[in-house]
Amino acid sequence: RLAPPPTLLENIKEQVQVAQEKEEEERKAAKKSKKKKRKRTDGDDGVDNKKAEKAKGGKSSVSTPTAASPAVKQEVHSRVNSAIQKNSVLSSIFTQASKGISEKEKKDNLFVR
Repeated sequence: RLAPPPTLLENIKEQVQVAQEKEEEERKAAKKSKKKKRKRTDGDDGVDNKKAEKAKGGKSSVSTPTAASPAVKQEVHSRVNSAIQKNSVLSSIFTQASKGISEKEKKDNLFVR
């Protein structure tokens, strides 16, 4: 016989069950401490979590538009233009010179790479 006697088998099952329960409790405790740690670090930096803001009743900063200075707008615009010039796929999509291409060709160009 390969199986242990029934009494010994019951003892082994109990030991395994106790060990699994301990591991589960440790996992839950680690998860809770990780959440607490995350909340503490977010609060220390002054950056609130979206869930924390919703719980406080505040609006998220993403939905509120802000007025950007002209210098920032110019910098972003120049970055976009340089990215379009460097990438041929973007260039073919966003440039005005490619009006001679049909819509089908434009769509085909999107998936060339």
